[in-house]
Amino acid sequence: DNVAERLVRAAYLVCDASSAAIKEKIERDPLDPDYGNLISALSSVGELQGIQGEASVLHNLRCAKTEVPHPGAQPTGDDMTAARRSFAELAKVCVGTLQKHAQRAAA
Repeated sequence: DNVAERLVRAAYLVCDASSAAIKEKIERDPLDPDYGNLISALSSVGELQGIQGEASVLHNLRCAKTEVPHPGAQPTGDDMTAARRSFAELAKVCVGTLQKHAQRAAA
């Protein structure tokens, strides 16, 4: 979830449809806005809308099934499978978005 959060923040910064106010917060403080709020904001960014569910899965699993940031239940094998699948999809979209925008900037 922590790596996914960093990928989402980086991808959000390069998307044209992203909120300027949220971009400013990310640039100013790597923990602002709260990740839950950033996940909600993905619904308005076409390139990243598709990973909103994946980000939510990872974030919810971390909050409910780990010791971070508070005591939670033990994750099951199904939880770990869901986390791996969600991370792979989220990472593919975020890295692809970053690559696309880097290529555009280099052209």
